[in-house]
This record gives sequence, C-alpha cells and structure tokens, in this order.
Amino acid sequence: MINGIKSLKNTGLAILISNAIALCLLYIFDLSDRIGWVKENIIESIKTPLFSFNKLGVNFGIQSDSFVFLDTYNSGNLTIPYENYVIYGCILTFSFSVYLASISGLKRIWHAILFGLFAILIGTFHFENLGILNEIHDKAFTALVLLIYVGISFYYHIKNHISFGKRYLSYFVTTIALIGIIEINVSENHHWIAEAISYSFPSFVLISILFILFISISFPFGILYITTFKNTGNDGDSYKHFIIFYVIYILNLVYCYLNLFHSVDFDLYYLPPVLNIIIGSFIGLWLIQQQEDLFASATREDSILYWVYLGGALITLSTYAFHLSIFDTSFTNSIEQFSTVTMLGFGGAFSIYIVYNFHHILKKNLKVYKVAFQPQNIDFLSSWGVGLLLTIGLLFINNFVSYRYLWASYNNQLGDVELLNNNKYLAEERYQLADLYHLWNLHSNLMLGKIAEENKRPDVALVAYQNANKNKGIEQSYLKASALEYQNKNYIESLFQLKNGLEKFPNSLPIINNLSLRFYQLGEMDSAFYYLDKGMSISKEGDDYQSIKNNTIGLSVLNKSKFEDVSALLSPLSEVSNIYETINHLALLNQNGVSSASKYIPNLVKDTTLNGDEVSYIYNYSINTLLDNDPEDITDIISSLNTMNNIDYKQQLLFAEGVNSKSQFKNYNFWLAFDKLDHAYGTTNGYYNFMLGLEALQNNQFELAYDKLMNAFRTGQKSAIYPLSVSSSQVNSKEKTLELWQLVHNMKMISDEEFKIISKYLKTSTLDGNTEKDYFYYILFNHKILKKDNIINALKEIGKEYDREEIVLLVLNHMMIERKTEQAKSFIQAYSKQFNVSNNLNAEFITSLYVLEEKNDINIEATENPIQTLAFKIKKKEAIEDQTEVLFLNDAFNKAYTHQLLKEEKGEDAFNFTQQLLYINPFSETNTAQFIQVCMHLGLKDFAESAVVESEYKLSKGAQSRINTLYSELIKQYQQKINTWE
Repeated sequence: MINGIKSLKNTGLAILISNAIALCLLYIFDLSDRIGWVKENIIESIKTPLFSFNKLGVNFGIQSDSFVFLDTYNSGNLTIPYENYVIYGCILTFSFSVYLASISGLKRIWHAILFGLFAILIGTFHFENLGILNEIHDKAFTALVLLIYVGISFYYHIKNHISFGKRYLSYFVTTIALIGIIEINVSENHHWIAEAISYSFPSFVLISILFILFISISFPFGILYITTFKNTGNDGDSYKHFIIFYVIYILNLVYCYLNLFHSVDFDLYYLPPVLNIIIGSFIGLWLIQQQEDLFASATREDSILYWVYLGGALITLSTYAFHLSIFDTSFTNSIEQFSTVTMLGFGGAFSIYIVYNFHHILKKNLKVYKVAFQPQNIDFLSSWGVGLLLTIGLLFINNFVSYRYLWASYNNQLGDVELLNNNKYLAEERYQLADLYHLWNLHSNLMLGKIAEENKRPDVALVAYQNANKNKGIEQSYLKASALEYQNKNYIESLFQLKNGLEKFPNSLPIINNLSLRFYQLGEMDSAFYYLDKGMSISKEGDDYQSIKNNTIGLSVLNKSKFEDVSALLSPLSEVSNIYETINHLALLNQNGVSSASKYIPNLVKDTTLNGDEVSYIYNYSINTLLDNDPEDITDIISSLNTMNNIDYKQQLLFAEGVNSKSQFKNYNFWLAFDKLDHAYGTTNGYYNFMLGLEALQNNQFELAYDKLMNAFRTGQKSAIYPLSVSSSQVNSKEKTLELWQLVHNMKMISDEEFKIISKYLKTSTLDGNTEKDYFYYILFNHKILKKDNIINALKEIGKEYDREEIVLLVLNHMMIERKTEQAKSFIQAYSKQFNVSNNLNAEFITSLYVLEEKNDINIEATENPIQTLAFKIKKKEAIEDQTEVLFLNDAFNKAYTHQLLKEEKGEDAFNFTQQLLYINPFSETNTAQFIQVCMHLGLKDFAESAVVESEYKLSKGAQSRINTLYSELIKQYQQKINTWE
C-alpha cells in the first residue's frame, strides 16, 4: 500500500507539473498562434514578352500572360475540439477522486462543506439531458449518482481506519463505472462530456476561488522562506533581503493590477498572473507539508491536507488551462484579475503581519519561517481578515468585474456546447448573453462572427469582429474584419482595420503582409512596398518571411520593376525552392526577357494530379524556355500530365506544351497544341487563332493566315488586324484590303504618313515616291500585275536584304500558286543577275521550282534532293530528327517527303501525313494534290473524290481547275490499272 500511495503521489505531481507546463505553453503561444493562419493565394497575371514577329512590314512583339502568386492570410478555423473536453474530463476524474478520498480524512464540518462543493457539481451536471431513468423521473439518475457518492463518503467518514489509497481507488472505479454506463446509454453524436463540464462550471469556479485564496496567503510565507532558509543565526541581511523581495513582489502585483484593470502598459518585463498562480501553487504545496500542524484542528489523519490541496490544485490549474485552450478570455481574465487582487490584498496584510511579529527575528538572521505561524503581536486570523477585506475592497472598486466575467464565461461554454451539437441559433443566443456580461469579449464575438459568416450574413459578422477588436482583439479578428470590409467594397475602411491591428500588433507579419496587398489592390504601390520592406526587416526566416519575400517578388513583377532592382532578393532555383517564389521568380525573368539558369525542377511537380501552383510553374517555365539559347524540352512531361485528372487545367497545359514546342522549333507540335486550344476555347478567345495565323503568315501561306487571323479578329483579338491586312493584300481585292488598313490606322497601329503611302498603292499601281517604303508597298500590293523589270528595279531601292528577300519570296509564292513556271524561272534568273543570292533564298528558288514541276503521277525516283536542299534552313536544329516539325508548312518539303514515304513503301504513313497536312492547310493546292495522288496510288478513290469536292470551297478557280484535271487523269490511270489486272 505504501508503494501504491507513493505511485499515486508521483502521478498527482506529474499531472500538476504537466498542467503547469501546459499553462506556460498556452500563455507563450498566444491566441493568434494557436488559432493559426490559413494561407490563400491571389493569382494575378501580367503580360510578358513571348517572341518577336517580323514579316512584310509587320513588326511587333507577341505577349502572353505569366502567372504571379501572392500570399494572403486568413484566420484559421476557430473550433473548439471535443478532445479538449475529453482530456479535461480525464484530469477531473483523477482530481476529484483524490479530492473526495482526501476530504473523508477531515473533520465533520470541513468534510461536509467540501463535499457540498462536489454535490453542487453533481447537481449541475444536468444528467437529465442524457435520458437515463427518465421514465421514473427526469432527476432520478442525478439523485442515484449523488446517493452513491454520499453513501461512499459517509461510509468512509465513519470507517476512518480505511486507508487513503483504498478510498481513492473506490472513488476512481466508481467514477469510471458511471462514465461507462453513460457512454453505453447515450448516442454517439451526443457531446455529453462537454455538456457536463460546461454545466458544472460553478463548482469548478468555487474550488478555484478557494484554492487561489489559499495560495495568495502562501506567497508571503514563500518569500519569507526564500530569504531565511539558509540563515545561521549570525547578524546578516535577512531583513533587507525580505523587504527587497517583498517590494518587488508587491510592485509586480501593482503593475499586473494596473495592466488588467486599467490597461496600463509601460512595456516592462513582469511576472504575469499565470506565473504567479503556478508559482503560488507550488509554494502552497510546500506550506501544507511544512505547517500541517497549523491545520491540525481540521484533520483526522496525518498528511491528509496534502491530498486535499493536491486535488484542489489539479482542478484549478486544469480548469485554467482548459479555458485557455478554448480561447475563453472571459474566464482567464477573471481568474487573473481575482488572483492579482487576492495576492495584492493578502500580500499587503501579511507584510504587516510578518514585519510586525518577526522584525526582531529577521534582524537576528534566524529561520523565521519555522515560527511564522506563532505570532506575538498580531494573530494570523486577524491578518487573514484584513487581507480578505482588502481583496473585497479592490473587487468593489472595480465593480466586481471578475464576477461578471465568470457569467460571460459560463454562457460562452454553453454556447460552445450548443455549437458542438450544431444548434447555431441557441449558440448565438448564449454568445450574445455572454457579450452582455463581458462587453466585447473575444470568445463570444469571434464565435458570433463565425456563425454569421456560415449563415451568409457578412454585415453581422463584420460587427462581431469589430466588437472583438474594441477590447484588444487578436490578429485574426482584424484580418477578418478587413476582409469583410473589402468584400463590401469599403476599401478604405478595410485598410483602416489592418492599420488599427498593426498598432496593437506592430510585429505581426500576417497583418503587414495583408496591409501591403490591400495597398496594392488600391493601386498604391509605394505604400505596398513600404510595408513589405517593413516585414522583411522584422524577420529573416520562417514561413511568414517566405510569404513576405514571395509577395515582394510578385509585386515587383506586377509593378514592372527592373530585374536588377529585385535580383538581390532572388535565390537560386533548386529542388528545395518554394514553389510560389519559383513561379514569381520565373514571371520576373519572363517580364525582363531573361532566361532562367535553372532547368525544369521535377520536385516541384510531385504528383500526376496537379494543383494550380504546379500548373503555373509549368506554364511560366515553358514561356521562359523561349528566352533560352539551349531550351529544355519538357513537351513529353507536359503531355503526360494532360490527362482527365487535370481536365481543369487542360487550357494551361496545352498552351505550355505549344510554347515549349515553339522553343524547340517543333512548329508542327506547336500548331497541333494551339489548334486544340482553338477548338476548345476559340469561340471566346481569338488569341489561339491569332498565333496560328502568324505562323501561317511567317511561312507565306496567305490564304490560311487570312482565315485564322480573320477568325481571331472576329473573336476579339484586335491586334490581329495588322497581320490580317497584310494577308488580305495577297488574297483579296484592293478595295477590301484598304478597308482593313483603314481599321489598322484607326487603331493607331501605323502612322498617318505610312497609311498615306499604303492607301496610295492600294488605289494605284503607279510608283509615286522615292522612299524605301514607297518601293516596298508598291511591290507588296501590285506585284501580281507588275512586269518583271519593274519589280527588279523597285527591289534595287530596298536597302535591307531581309525585306528585299521577303518581297522576292512573296512574288515567287504568287507564281507558285498560279503555276507560272516559266515566269518563275525568268524572275529567278533576273534577280540572280542583279543581286547576291543568299543560301536561304537559293534554297527557296530550288524548292519552288520543284513544286512547279507538273507531273500527274508520283515520281518515285530520286526525291531526296529537295529535302537536302531545305535541310540547311534548319541547320541550327540538327537535333530535330523529324523535319516535319519545322517544315510542315513548306509545300516543297511536303511534296518531297510524301514521295519519299511512297518510295520506301510506307503508304499508310504517306496517307496519314498528307491527310494531316490537308487538315491543317486546306487552302494549299499542293496539299490537296498530294493527298489525291496518295489516295489514288493506294486505291482509296472515295477519299480522293471527297478531297476534290472539298477543294471547291477552299481553292481559287485556277487551282480548282488544275485539281479537277489532275483527278480526271488519275481516274483514267486508275481505270487502266484495273483493266490491266483483269
């Protein structure tokens, strides 16, 4: 049994110490830290350069959106976990078992009084809510439980020889058994433990008050012990030490008092009330053990007061810790105020008691604490009475505010229980009642705000959060109020909410962060950067610092800051980089036209099911590859991610795949990706047709370019009008083209002077001017009707080789379309005599003549020369194995490659290749002719016939006539082959 008592004592001390540690931790990690934060992202986009386009006088930069992620803070979900009640209930089960077992060792009157406190506890449990024995009477179960405990307690009071350990064990087993019975009889969703704890609040308060009264008396004697326990009897400074310690103790209490009741804060270090209570608890434990004979008149057993005290200490500290854990500031404020007042009252009274009774002993440097309860002048009870009067007087001066706070706490707890049971209406009533007792108390107003938000009543929620802020508030309540003001479009008020919060929490990085974002949203970028700089100066590490850093980079992008101005803030991108910082880093690089030194980081895309930040990283990185001289090919990675799991991000992934393909000169893959984008999203977004139109224009496919660009312009892509006008000049009448150029001029894309020149040559075919632009537009708009010599002479006046060769290819392209073979040869010869022909232009000459070869059947002989001739055009891209990626819009290559496939007896590949080309560019006579020839070669007459019919809507009259002639001849050959087989 002795070992059992020792184990029980060690367990009790361990729980007491654990409670003390929990209190310290709950105090250190304040409400804001414990409620926590939810980081959310504001996703912004900004136009960043994609690539430059220069063709036939159309010279401008193509832009695309790069994503920017801004971190914003919102309050964590304010909930009261049911687990807190369960843990608290377990501690109470142990504590009350100790308490009941110990009071049986007291004399009758004290036993009755202290058991009465427990009886109040049982009476307020509201067992009738559990429905047990309700068929007899709603109070039947309550009466039964009370009768059991009364019977056990009465029995132990009579049989006082029964040891404390056995008494404790019987109470503990009885309590556990009752809990088991209740658990069996209540429904799973019934939070009966929370209800029982909340309703029995008065008993816990009474026990806590008695305990605090006791430790308030203990503190002065603890100071007396500290200053005299090493005394030897020689003259010394015990008296001086006692006075110094006691003055510090009283001054600390005075400061606590001013801070709690009058909000006086001199920004001094002091022992807060929670530490005073913890220290007082252990001092009281020492006092009970040292001076047990002082209380001998109340006890019947030795050492029984230790257990009574331990039970009270466990109940008080666990109750205090529990209310701290559920953010019940009404209770904690009340206990802190009451403990400060009682310590101040009894501290003042017992300072006189000690000094007046033991002054001469202190002077002699003796161990005064051993005779501290043997006064010679002022008796102990008189001093205790004076201390009690001082305490009551201080409470009276402050209108017994601590008492009102306890009522507020009681209603807060009842509101929490109703909320746990999902009775929001009743919970709201309880919280409102709590607010009446403790005006603007934090707990009730935070809960009222939460309920109002869940009920879609933002105005009510705003009032609740503002009320929470009127006392002191927490960081989250200011952020909540600011967010609601912003939702109501009260932008300035939203700003003031955060500024008020910053005054109370000057080092709050979440408030500083959101304040900077609010200034950004109001267009005040200087103020936004001011607060970001302030946040960076407060902390240099941690998640909050990372968010400030991310937002600094992000706002720098949105502010279009120079790369050099932000580069000092950038960290090298690696596997451990923050994904939001990486996204903003890439956006900054994209904006400034700087390629990233880092390759693709797979670690930032950890799963095949993507979220928004991972997609944004892929998207921004793909755009950045266009700036790299040696870009990384991630098209396979992007393609593998474009699955049903990521259907919400299909648009972004297709765009990223297309852009990365462009950086790899995989123009065919680029076209397919943007074609899919156009089919899926082109009805409302002309950008994708615009990009396809530019690609077609770059390759002199004017009919295709006109079709794509016109569709882009019709769906809102205004910038398409400029290249559309150029394309129109090659496929439409001058009158229609002039109308388009008029729109270009109206949209301020060209100067008045340039429009004047353009108008002139769209209205006449006579050269009238000697500027380079005159010659350029003269040929551009009139080459179809000009003579060879006129064109050559005009070309001499165009100084830039690039512009001159572009015009030459334009003229040659028209001759190819019209199948003017002899004119093309003559023009090439004439040009070659007058100018140096570059390798690039020479290749175009050769391949153009190859296209103009008029053959109705497929020549399977040497057809590699045209491919080899074109290969030098992609000499910087030898790594590309499939040259169709680069040359798929080149008629000569398509013709030669088709022949090569058939030569290698790859008929199916040839069919698929020509079918895809015809789908991409149905306006090409060469594509149509090649497809028909392949179909007839493979015996697919129906496919060929279908292509002929479709060509009537896509090709010019001359081209259609040639296709019909070709088809007729191929049909004859086809019939001849059939006859031969027969």
